[in-house]
Amino acid sequence: MKTICIGQIPQEHTRYLFDQAIAKLRELVTADRVGEYGEELTTAFIQELLQGGCAIRSRMLDKFNASLSAVLFPAERRQKEALYDALLSQFDELTRKACKTIEDFKYIPIEAYTVGADSGIGCDPEVIDKAFAEAGNVCISHPSQVEVYNAAQKAIAAIHELDALAQNYGMYAVNKNNYRSIIDIDLEMDATIGVLGAKRVVQLNPFAIQQAYDGGLFNNPKG
Repeated sequence: MKTICIGQIPQEHTRYLFDQAIAKLRELVTADRVGEYGEELTTAFIQELLQGGCAIRSRMLDKFNASLSAVLFPAERRQKEALYDALLSQFDELTRKACKTIEDFKYIPIEAYTVGADSGIGCDPEVIDKAFAEAGNVCISHPSQVEVYNAAQKAIAAIHELDALAQNYGMYAVNKNNYRSIIDIDLEMDATIGVLGAKRVVQLNPFAIQQAYDGGLFNNPKG
């Protein structure tokens, strides 16, 4: 199916907030801290971490199990198991905090996150710029969506045409509950349950149409 972009919705989370999130991520995930888990802070590592850290955790478990297999004394095994459990718990907490830091920016592709030569977390500016430019896009592809969109476009074109005519006589094409509007939009309350059963009503305003002539009631720039 062909995808059509029909507009944009302003995003709450700006580039400035994203830069703040990256700064927080740099403070949270450092080379020294990652070294505690037997890993290196690389681009691959940060991308794995921000996807939930499952691959990293699996590697840690493999290393722990390999280390424990050579332990002969129960007391030593218990000590190591306690240490490994603590490290896993710390890693899980790090993963949770790191993912939470960027949770508002799910539209940023994972490949945008990088680690530089200074072991500092950064991002690919080209990928980030593109992601932010497209973040608010509203796109459709389903045939029923396209059908509604095309019908809406025709309706809007007709309303613009009607509005141009209405303005000649000091009126509007469409308005909510306004005596100067050609088309009136209002809510019709249910007689029994009131607003809970209200229906949206779109109808012609006969009084306004009656005034659509040169001597009409509203045909006055100051009216």
